[in-house]
Amino acid sequence: MNKRLAWSDYSQWLKDNLIKLPETQEAPLPHSFCIDSRLVGKDQWFVAIKGTRVDGHDYIESALDNGASGIIVEKESLPKLSARALKKALVLLDNVKGLGQIAGGYRSLYQDITLVALTGSVGKTTTKEMLAHILQNMGEVLFSQGNFNNELGLPLTLFKLKPTHKFVVLEMGARKPGDIKQLLPIAQPNITIFLNAKESHLEIFRTREALFATKTEIIYASKPDCKIACTSDDSRLDIVSLRKDRKVCSFGTKTADVTLGQVTWQADSIHFDLSYQGKLASFHIPKAHSAYPINWAAATAAAILAGTNFESLPLLASSFIGTNRRFQTYEVGPLTLIDDAYNASPTSMLAGFETLKARFGETAKQLVLGDMLEIGDDWPMQHEKIGRLCQEILAPTLLITIGERAKWMQKAAIAAGLAPERTAHFTSVLNLIEQRQTALPKSGLLYLKGSNAMQLGKLVDNLLTEK
Repeated sequence: MNKRLAWSDYSQWLKDNLIKLPETQEAPLPHSFCIDSRLVGKDQWFVAIKGTRVDGHDYIESALDNGASGIIVEKESLPKLSARALKKALVLLDNVKGLGQIAGGYRSLYQDITLVALTGSVGKTTTKEMLAHILQNMGEVLFSQGNFNNELGLPLTLFKLKPTHKFVVLEMGARKPGDIKQLLPIAQPNITIFLNAKESHLEIFRTREALFATKTEIIYASKPDCKIACTSDDSRLDIVSLRKDRKVCSFGTKTADVTLGQVTWQADSIHFDLSYQGKLASFHIPKAHSAYPINWAAATAAAILAGTNFESLPLLASSFIGTNRRFQTYEVGPLTLIDDAYNASPTSMLAGFETLKARFGETAKQLVLGDMLEIGDDWPMQHEKIGRLCQEILAPTLLITIGERAKWMQKAAIAAGLAPERTAHFTSVLNLIEQRQTALPKSGLLYLKGSNAMQLGKLVDNLLTEK
């Protein structure tokens, strides 16, 4: 049974952010909170969030009509509230801040749960799902879905906490310096994982130094007794000094507590060795991707800190089925469709090319590549590099590019030797979908990858409806 709450708990957590409590409502459990008025039902509470394009306060009456038991609104909306809305309203100065405060307070009620938080430029979601897969062998695990890794998604995940959970695994994303530092007191992690700090989001952070400083907040801004799993492959991280004050388990291809050794491919699977404290173990993951070995090494380091036996991990690796929209393969009639469309950076694009080469060898390859966003001011050079590597590594029989930036890939691939007639360019994925009958192949191997905002997932879904 979930822990019962009183309005006094909310008052304690919200502090000066609290303006008014509801008049007649019993205090809800946070798992009943919903930020989408269209999904609100009986016994749920609608939290009105003011976004850049939509203001949730405009949908309060709709949420109440749909059966919402109560609403959480901001003070400035009070003049617009109806009598029934005002009676059911928990009024705050700042709803986003309030969600974090409530989530932090609710998390503090579950001190016996081990919470792991992780961040990195690439590999967060895969490592999170690998770690959750490992920890499920020791008890019930709550882990964030999709990219619920910011000031809204992280609290909404914590609201699902219940006494039967033994572990929580959360991603932490960052759009600006200080974002991870802000999430840490909400999540109160017992273990944190620093994966890497590469080129993603450079257009926001401007410099690699600022990006590194922000990502390593998960180490240096965490509480003193928090254990650390971190890469040994980034020379900017002083692990020796870190060990003086923290319990650390490093991972990497160089000298590390968990060291990645030989990697080999076999059909659709990948095999690799990990060593830990003088013990060498061989691992096999049935869904292959070039990033999986280092992701599994990171999950292993965190799992060891959480109490997992290293010897138990090879068997668990063999049952890991992969991550949604990460190199998922579908047979659509005579067409083999590879959905790698979750996101894209130069690092993950290259990993995708290497995986294609390793898994499919000399099989003819057809690609749909979208813009790589938020990778810094040198994005033209980065797109040119990926276009050149695409031709050098894969020599595709067809290259379709989508988006303004992806044009640079197309031009660079042609300059590297790809015949112009084997390329095509579209301004958007919707434009390609409209012309799919003539633009897309009906057979062979088709690989798709691009940044989330390019919406290549819509193309995948469209193709799968034709199965």
